[in-house]
Amino acid sequence: MNEKPVFAYPLFAGGHKAFFLLAGLFALGLAAVWNAVSRGGLHLSLYYPVDQWHSHELVLGYAAAAASGLLFYFLGKQPGGGVCADRVASLSLLWLYGRLTPFYAGLLPAPLIALVDWLYLPALTALYAKALWRSTDVGGRALPLLLAAFSAANGLWHAELLGWLRLDGLGQKLAVALWAIGGLGWLGRVLPNYTERTLGGAMCLRNPAFEWVNLGLSAAALGAWLVLGAGPWLGALAAAAALSNVGRLAGWFDSRVVYLPLLWVLFSGYLWLSLGFGFLAGGGFAASEFASALATPAFTIGGLGLLSIGLMARLSLSLGGRSLRAPAYLSWAFGLLNVSVLALVCPLPPFWLDAARYIAVYAWLTAFALFVYGFWPLWLASSPSGASYEIPEIREIRPRSGGGRISRRN
Repeated sequence: MNEKPVFAYPLFAGGHKAFFLLAGLFALGLAAVWNAVSRGGLHLSLYYPVDQWHSHELVLGYAAAAASGLLFYFLGKQPGGGVCADRVASLSLLWLYGRLTPFYAGLLPAPLIALVDWLYLPALTALYAKALWRSTDVGGRALPLLLAAFSAANGLWHAELLGWLRLDGLGQKLAVALWAIGGLGWLGRVLPNYTERTLGGAMCLRNPAFEWVNLGLSAAALGAWLVLGAGPWLGALAAAAALSNVGRLAGWFDSRVVYLPLLWVLFSGYLWLSLGFGFLAGGGFAASEFASALATPAFTIGGLGLLSIGLMARLSLSLGGRSLRAPAYLSWAFGLLNVSVLALVCPLPPFWLDAARYIAVYAWLTAFALFVYGFWPLWLASSPSGASYEIPEIREIRPRSGGGRISRRN
């Protein structure tokens, strides 16, 4: 019997390449369509209100695709954890249907549109639960639980859109909060290791007790944001979380990071997450919903956007057998994403707000255009390592005139 997968193409080998491509293309399409619709140049009949469509598709569309690619990498490192090309293609199509069906609001029942979108995360959860539940890695076993929480947040979001529940945007805020806490946990696993392996002689401070305190404070601050919305308790918890995360980040920082785009993009993403807690603290103490609202672009465009593009770029180069030296266009892409979030959170007079949004949108579009342009040949090419997840060896290079060592992958 011929057991060759139907979708035996390089794009679906390993799982990460298909979802990285989908995430990059969707990031472009989402920003372009939302900008045209919000400015009145395009009129669409959508299942979502326009502002909620953009928010939902950013945190549960783009982010879900990027996270899926990263999680397929993690899954491939587990014993017997590889995923066949047909399953990757099936999940890709299910994710794509969830992005397209909202445009058929006049033809399809609203509950069906909601169901098609909601099904992707439970399907992904089932895949990871089966492969990782017996893992000895505590973080690995927590991934299915986190994915299940995202499914619940998506369900609450749709229940409110369908008029079944009145939740004052709880599903949307819960999804943002889950990405923030998930990003903090993932950073603790990878960023110190990446820094030490790349920078010869670097030493990142690690304290398990402090890690748990940090995550606990961050979760408490995000919980207060969901439940209280404002007030001194939110201000105190968010301020403590902001200071804790800045301290954590400072303990991992090395001055040589600024010369390596694949590292500083992750540090800058973490800094935006920390600033998001700072905005929550300001909103809590001042009882200002506007200040708290600034936390959302800091968590999503800043934290989620920079961390996702940085990790996708790093893993694409690594798994493609390329040197981990960022091309110039990647540095520009990372810088433009920082410009995008900065334009959204900077205090500006009202007559500058339209210009700021214009800058934010086009900086985002240019950043992801550079990202997709640079990486699509690598995603469509056959893997040099037979679609395996082996990471190239590290070779340390000593600078000629003293200083620390910087290691690069061959």
